[in-house]
Parts: sequence; structure tokens; C-alpha cells
Amino acid sequence: MILIDDKTRATIRGNRDYSIPLAKDEEFSLDETFLVKAGAGSGKTSVLIERMVALVRCGIPIKKIAAITFTRKAAGEMRGRFFNALTQAQKKLSDAVDRARDEGDTDAADAYSLELQFVEAAQVSEERPFIDTIHTLCSTLLREHSFSFGLASDFAVVDERQEQILRRRFWNQYLRETLTRESSWRKDFARLGILPSDLIDYFGERAAFGHFVSSRNEVSEPDLASTVGRMEEYFEWIAERMPFSEPVDKISDLIFDLARYQGVRGTKKNTDRAAFLDKLDRLVRRDGSLLTGTVAVMKWSRTKTDPGRVIAEALKGGSLLDGEDRSIAAFVTSVVRPALTTWKQFLHAEIEAFVLPAIEEYSRYRKEQGRLKYDDLLTFSLDGMRQNLELRKAIQNRFTHLLVDEFQDTDPLQSHLIFLMTSRDSEETEWKNCRPRAGSLFMVGDEKQSIYRFRHADLRVFRQVARQITESGGRILHLQSNFRSSPEICKWINAAVGPLFDQDDRLYQAEFESLNSATDEQSNGHAILQLKIERVFGHNAAVVAGKDAKRVAHLIRSAVDGEASAVITFPKARFSDFLILCRVSNRMHIYASALEESGIPYVIAGGKGLSRSTALSPLIDLMDTVYNPDDPIARLAYLRGPFAGLSDNSLYRFVQAKGEYVGVGTIPDSIARDEIEAFGDAFETLVLARRLFEETAPSYALEQLISERGLMGAFAFEVDSSAQTGAVQRILSLVRSWEAAGLGWPEVRSELHRLQDGDIEEEGMTLETGTNDTVRLFNVHQAKGLESRYVCLADPLPRENQSEPRLHIDRTESGDKLFLTVRSGSSFYARVIAEPPGWEAAADEEQKFEQAERTRLLYVATTRAKEALIVSRYLGKEDSGTWSPLYKALDEIDAPTISAEEGAFSDRSRSDSSSEVISSDPKSTTPDPITPDPTSPKNWIERLAFAEKQIEQISKPSFEAVTVTGVTEALTESLSVVDDVELGAVGSKRRGFVGRGVGFGNAMHQLLEYAVQNRLQTLEPEEEKNRAEAALEGLSGLGKKEKDQWVSAALNQLSEFRASSLWQEVLVADRVFTEIPFSLPTISGNKKEILSGKIDLVFRKEGAWTIVDYKTDRTDAESLRETYSNQVLSYSRAWESLADERVVQCGLWWTHEGCWIPLS
Repeated sequence: MILIDDKTRATIRGNRDYSIPLAKDEEFSLDETFLVKAGAGSGKTSVLIERMVALVRCGIPIKKIAAITFTRKAAGEMRGRFFNALTQAQKKLSDAVDRARDEGDTDAADAYSLELQFVEAAQVSEERPFIDTIHTLCSTLLREHSFSFGLASDFAVVDERQEQILRRRFWNQYLRETLTRESSWRKDFARLGILPSDLIDYFGERAAFGHFVSSRNEVSEPDLASTVGRMEEYFEWIAERMPFSEPVDKISDLIFDLARYQGVRGTKKNTDRAAFLDKLDRLVRRDGSLLTGTVAVMKWSRTKTDPGRVIAEALKGGSLLDGEDRSIAAFVTSVVRPALTTWKQFLHAEIEAFVLPAIEEYSRYRKEQGRLKYDDLLTFSLDGMRQNLELRKAIQNRFTHLLVDEFQDTDPLQSHLIFLMTSRDSEETEWKNCRPRAGSLFMVGDEKQSIYRFRHADLRVFRQVARQITESGGRILHLQSNFRSSPEICKWINAAVGPLFDQDDRLYQAEFESLNSATDEQSNGHAILQLKIERVFGHNAAVVAGKDAKRVAHLIRSAVDGEASAVITFPKARFSDFLILCRVSNRMHIYASALEESGIPYVIAGGKGLSRSTALSPLIDLMDTVYNPDDPIARLAYLRGPFAGLSDNSLYRFVQAKGEYVGVGTIPDSIARDEIEAFGDAFETLVLARRLFEETAPSYALEQLISERGLMGAFAFEVDSSAQTGAVQRILSLVRSWEAAGLGWPEVRSELHRLQDGDIEEEGMTLETGTNDTVRLFNVHQAKGLESRYVCLADPLPRENQSEPRLHIDRTESGDKLFLTVRSGSSFYARVIAEPPGWEAAADEEQKFEQAERTRLLYVATTRAKEALIVSRYLGKEDSGTWSPLYKALDEIDAPTISAEEGAFSDRSRSDSSSEVISSDPKSTTPDPITPDPTSPKNWIERLAFAEKQIEQISKPSFEAVTVTGVTEALTESLSVVDDVELGAVGSKRRGFVGRGVGFGNAMHQLLEYAVQNRLQTLEPEEEKNRAEAALEGLSGLGKKEKDQWVSAALNQLSEFRASSLWQEVLVADRVFTEIPFSLPTISGNKKEILSGKIDLVFRKEGAWTIVDYKTDRTDAESLRETYSNQVLSYSRAWESLADERVVQCGLWWTHEGCWIPLS
């Protein structure tokens, strides 16, 4: 097949079949700068890798090449693909040398031989090309030239969560010091109605744009008295015509509210006046429409001719009164909003004056502390290269060829850095004046897939770069062949999405380029289909999503089970063939529940499932109770939760018997014996929890308590068991990251509260995360770069009110100007309390950019499908659905509707799909569900006793939660033990085992995990030392000398691991995972159990898996093998069940001796 892009690709990487040496290939170009515009499915990353191989073939030293990608995950995949491509190139060049010699073409043979030498040298070189994110690149440069940048070489990079913690600490300290030192600020804030603690979100946002100039004007404080006076007159005019004496809608409620307020204290302060003006202003949207319920016309009169109805219609803007517009919208836009805008601009200037010095001080604070956030890496690198020309030349010489993947996602700051690194004029400091050196820059991107505006990616920057490329003599190349989607899908996307791009102004929108399918794949039936959801009363989005979720789950279940459909077949369909895309995250949990109910394994990304998880509350309740033993609400929540599991009846009897459940707790003797034991267990758990939290790391304490009380087992047989047990693992992972940031358990407790409140957005995790055959449930932003045989565009009804912009960056003038509002309240319902001058126009401009991006999101969503695209369609609101812009194109091709009845397969449980792990057991003691019994007692006392008996029956556990470690300990508990506790670290108890304790073991695990995750790049010794020190930071009782000894021991053990043959196998593995948690239902005799554990390292080579468990114990090999063989073999069986692939070897990596202990 001859592709339309063949010539373009030859320019980039030479002839595909190596029929011509690059030195003789006239189509290939080495010394040109390229921006490649590549459509969806065109192989952007493949082209970039081919260019890298071509550079190596031309003799460019591998260490001079740097490839920048968007995420670390993508970078890891790119590293593996690049070295595989080098291997393929070596084979092809070797064949080409032989072929040229056989043909007697010595010139070609010599040329191929030279290319082969370059490739083979790159393969064996200790140097590696830099392939990572731009933040990692900056971190590397800052460490290498730390003195020139004015930094300590051992600085740490904090992630977003850690930076939030650091920022809050600094802000609270700044408030205390500034408000104490400059008391006038305290008075000003009180006078202006500003709570300094409410400004932390604005401080954080403004700090992220510290290098931007904010839109500012000197605004004097306005007097709002005259405006409020006019509002009172307007309200009096309305009140005189109201046919009722009590509020019936929002406008009358506000009128009565103002009257009451004036009667009590009056609106003598500007803050009080602004508050009432703001309440009226919020009744009118930006487009001039009223909020629902502002004027309840039917409450004003029941006939159209009544005076009340006439007034109500006039207030709504439906008619004029005596030729005058008396509508609420007209009054707000002409009188209220201008005055309120002036007030907000004045507040904004005052807030900026207070916050800007804090931002400068915060930047110095981070630099002094050696704790840099990701943006610091960019700004410090950029400032250093602008100010130090010698440093800039050294960096340009370090990397002579820079390649950038997914360039449309690059923000302006990153673009600045890229052009300074490649500029032919090393003294030019303004990036827009930089022109790249010939051949030094190669970028791949697609402006049609620019969907990360919230991360500051900007279409205008992409276009600016394109201009600079062409002005410097470079070229814009186009790739239009689509290797992903079938011809039917490409044709339909061109017809459905292409015209949507044309509707937007070119200033805000990318230019659409048609997709040209390069596949021979044909769909098994229709390629474009729809799922229809009938009208729902009230258009409740959650109800609509629930109906859609059941249909989607039924469709997938039927397809995998091989059931026929009238419009499409799914040959040999697997769960992993399906990708469900949602536009927003807030209803993804509904689809997750539907998949669970149908027994469908899934992974989720882009949602906020963790804050909604029922697994979070018990952990918080427990920590709250330990933190404040005298809090009766926290203690009651703990006792009623799964950690204690006490019923309301038991608690009632406990209180009636004068029991005390706060403080230390007292248990009365008069209650039943089983209840005495239950309360005793609950109070003992609190004592254990306090000791663990005070003496050990928070993550270790929570793990022990979860295991002790069987919390994982409690979730394992619920309907959403996978999501809840996965959520526990995800929460523990978060807690570990907070530990690394230096948080103690009280601060971890606060962070969990913020997570529950939605202030921290974290994706959920299921038990299937990391396994192969799962449905993927993603939001569209998380799906870019993915593809799937079958894609379902789900959740068809959008959020009712799109949130208004919070910021805009004006790039039309010289220098970027920031427009950032100050808001009060939480997330979606936050209101603007201060705004910069020109905000109205800036917000309108931002909305146009956001609307254009919504169209690009449609393009990204539709182009994920390979064989079939299934669009969910809500029939109740076809003009405003999430996917409604696609409906016209569906109708034009008469897209068939898939019949998917609700409730089908709803009786399938998760155990149905896991029959290889749990088989049917006729002797099972699991009780049947309670069903209404017509013979049940009529008397209510007897009925209560009968219900309690039934509850007691079904409360009996039908499973036992066990851990692999617990099983191992049980098998060896008869052996003599030596306490393995050293220097205060909590240790394990094993026969003849003496070591540095669990603390050192955990640190060693972290260090090995980090090494494996970064296995394909060269790590500086200083960085590894910093990693080791950070891992050992939490150990108590270590003096400096002892700590240095432990750090040295850890680094020596890491070096031995890297020198092993096992490490070499890891380097060439095609799949590598570290620290994989799992929980699996199993059968042990007649008991159902949930087996949980964590696999340290698992990798696949040539289709077979290897399981590795790290052990730091100081004993002998035979004792290790005897103690841990069952544990690791359990890991192997669990992995084979999860991955559905063979494990060929498993064993222990013994760090103390630096050797591999295989287990049969």
C-alpha cells in the first residue's frame, strides 16, 4: 500500500526499507528544523522515534539527543520503543551491508557499514539519550549546574500534593507574621469584609503565574450607597405591586430579606451594601437570562390578564410597562453590575497588594528550603539561561538535537525554554525572536488535539512556533494517514466533526484536516451506532446516566459472552476491547457501579472516585476518634462503622445501661455478653490505633489496623467490591506520599478530610488496575493517545450550568497579561468576590476559547475508535447534550440503535466472572437474601426480634480476610523467633533473623522501586544518595554517623542489584511493574477468603513473567527459602490469575548478600 504520507516520512527518517543509505538519500533531510502536524492515529510518536534512529544513523552522539514528552509514562514507553527500534535498525543495516556487497556496490556497503557502526555504538554505549518530561530535563540541568543557578545540588522536587501542603504552611505562617507586624492589614481586611484565610486558593493560583503581569489599575474605594438607594427604590416599586405578603420566589425573598436587614442594622457599610448587590446580581446570568425560580409567575397570578401576572412578566423581561423596561435583568446590567464591578476591582487591587509580596517571599522560601515545585524547574532554568550566557552555551552544547512529542500540549513557559536551548543566537533572550539552529529542533503535534487549556496549553503558542519555524528556514510537514480507525469511522468523523471546526472563528479554533484511513480493517456490521435513552422526568442527569450505564454494561457483557446483535458482531471480544469515555468526571462512579453489577472488570482514570469512596469514611472516623477521644460525634461514627461494626440497637442498649463511649470508655455489665465483647474489641482497637499512630508511620499503622479488623474483607463481597478494595490501596498510597513530604499522622488526618471534601482530586483505583483484560472507563482528557476496538461515548447529559471562567491570559500584546479572579466558596459554586479591570471582556474571550476546545474534545473522543463508535443519545434534550453536536451526523447516515434492555445480566455477580478462583460450593454457609415472609409475626415486638435475628444471621462473615504475609507467618509460627527490632524501628519476628528492622526494609524497597522505574536513564550518584537519605528520613533514634552508615549500606545494596543478571533481564523486559497491590477471592477448604498482598517486582520477557520479592533480612539463604517460599508462590498464583499469563520463575532478591534465590 502506497500511503499519502510516504514522501513526508522519507524526509524525516529516510527510505522505509533501507534501500538507500541516508548519505545518498535525496529525500531525507538532516539539517532542517521541522514541525510535523500529525492527525489522530497517524503515528506521531513512531515518527519521532524514527527521527531519533535516523539521527543516530547519521552519527549524532546518542548523549546529544534529548526527546521531550508529556508524561513520565509516555517517556518510559518511548524509551523502550527507541531501543527496540535501534535493534531493528541494526538488523536491517546488517542485511543492507550484505546485500550491497553481494551486488558489488562498495560505496553503498561502506555507507551502510558506517551507519551500522553508529547504531551498534549507541546500543552498547553507557550514555543514554535523554527521554523524559521537560520538568525532568530541567531538574537534570539544574543539578548539573546547581552553582550557576544558585541552587543547592540536593534540592528536592515536590509533587502537586506536597506543594499544596508546603504552600498552606507558608501561607499560614505569612498571615501570622504579616498581620502581627503590619496591623493595618488586619483593619483593612475587616473593613472590606475579606477573610485572609479565604485567600489561600487565590494565593496558590496567583503563585502559579508568578512570572505574569496582572491586569491592574489604581481604583479608589467606591461609595455604594447611591446604588443601594436605587435598588431600594426598585424593590419598593416591586413590593407595592406584589399580590402576596410572604416571599414566593427568589426576587421576593431578597426584597423581604433586605427589608428585615434594614430594620435591624441597615446597610451603612460598603461590605453590607456589596453583599446585597451581589445577591441581586447573581440572579442574572452573564447572558442576561434569569436563574430558575427568580420570578414564579404562577404565584403572582393565575390568569394572564391579572395585574400581578403583568408585573411578573415585566420583571422577567417578557414585556414593557408604559414603554419602559422594568425587568430585573435590565436593572442589574445597567445599575447594579457596573457599581459592583467597580467594587470588585477595588478589592482586587487591595488583595493583589497583599498577595504579591507573599508570592515573592514564597519563591525565596522554596529556593532556600531546596524544595522546588514543577514550575520552579522551568522558571529557574529559564532565568538562568537568560542571565548566564556561558551556562546557556554549555546547555546548548550538551543537547544539540531536541525532539518534542505532543507539542500542542506544551505551555508557553516550556516553549520559551525549548527555543532558548536551540536558538542560533545564544545571546537572544526573547523567545519570540529566537530562530532554531538548522536541524536542532524536531516537533510533532496536532493542534486539533489541543485540549489542555486548563494546564495553560495555548493554540496561539502553537501558531507562533509554526511561524518561527518557517521564518528560520524550517518546514511544516503534514501526516494525514490514519492507522487506527476503519474507513467508515474516518469518513463519518470527517462529515460529523469537520463542519463543527468551521463554525468557530479561526482565532480560537484549529484548522480541520480530513482523516484518511490507512487500514484494511472492516467493521463487523455498522461502524457508527447509537444507544438511546428515553426522556426522564426533570432531565435528571444522574438518572439519565444510570440508565445509560446499565445499557452500556449490558452491551459489553453481551459482547464478551458472544451474544449476537442485529446490527454488529463483536468477534472474540474481550473486556479490554472496550473504552468508555465521559466528558466530565462527576458521574463516572455511576458507570463504575453498573460495570461492577454486571461482573465486568474495569479500570478508571480521570474521575474523582476516591473522595466518594465508602472506604474513606471509616479511616477518617478512626483517626478522628484517636485524635480527639472526647468528641462524641467522631466516637459514635467510629462505633457504627466497619471497624467496630456495632448496630444502633447495641449502642442504644449501651447508653441506656449508662455506658460511656467517649474518653477511655466504660462498658456496663448489664448488657449482653456478646455486646460486652464487641465494645471491648472496639475500645481495644482504639488503644492499639493510638499506639501505632504515635510509634510508627501513618501508612504502617493504617495497614495494620485494616488487616487487624478485616476491613478489606468487609468490602470484598460488596457490589462495588473492586472499587472499594482498590480505593483502600489508593488511599494507603496517598498516605505514603504524604509521609514522604514530612507529614505526621495528625496532618495526614487533615489531608484525608480535604480529600473527602473534594479539595484534593484523586482518581479511584480498582483491583483490576494494572491487569490486562479490563474495560477502561476514562474521561476524554485522560484518553488522548489511547485507542480501542470499541469506544462508547457515554453520559449524554451535560452538567446543567457550565462554570464561568476563572482566568484568562491575554497574549495579543507584548508580554502576557493575566486576568485572574478571586473567588469564595467551593469549586463549582464559588462566586467571584474580586476581579481585575477588564474582566468582563476577558471572560467573554476565554469562553470563546473554551467553546472551541469543547469541539476539539469531540474530535479526540471520536478518533479513539478502531472498529466501532457507539454514541449514547438522550432523547429528552437533543439540543444540549454532551454529544449533541454529533446527532445530526448520526441521523444523516441513519445510524442503527443497539437494543440493550435495562436489567439484563443484572443478576451477575463478580464471582461469576471469577469462577477459576471461586467455584460453586454447595456446602457454603452464605445465607440467602432476606425475602418477605408471609408467615412472619404480626406483632411489632415479635417482628423486631425476628428482624434482629435475620440481621444477626446475615452479619455472620461468609469470608475471612487474610494476607499473604499472614499466611507465611502462620506457617512458621511454631519456629523460634528473634525480635528483629533495632534503633526503635518496628521489626518482624522470624527464626534466626537479625537485621536493621522494617524501617530499613521499607527504605530499601523504595530505593529499589525508584531504580527500576528509572532503569533506562542514567541517575547521578548525588541524586541516588538524596533518595536514600529521604527514604531513611522517617526512622527515629538514628544519629548522624549511624544514618550515614545506613545510607552507605543502602547504596551498596542498590549497586549489587544493578550488577546482577536479574537487573539485565529487567532492562530488556517488555513490561515491568513495581509495588503491585492485589486482593483475590479464594477457597481454603470450605472457607471463602480474601487473599491480599503486594508484589515488589514483576516483569515480562518473551511472553513469560518473573516475580521478585525483595528481602533485607540478615540470615541464611535456606531460612529465607523456607520462610518465604509459600508467600512468593502465592504471589505467582495470584499474578497468573490477574494477568491470565504464565509465570515462569519466581524468587527472592536478597539485598544483604546481593544474590538471587530462585524458588521452584
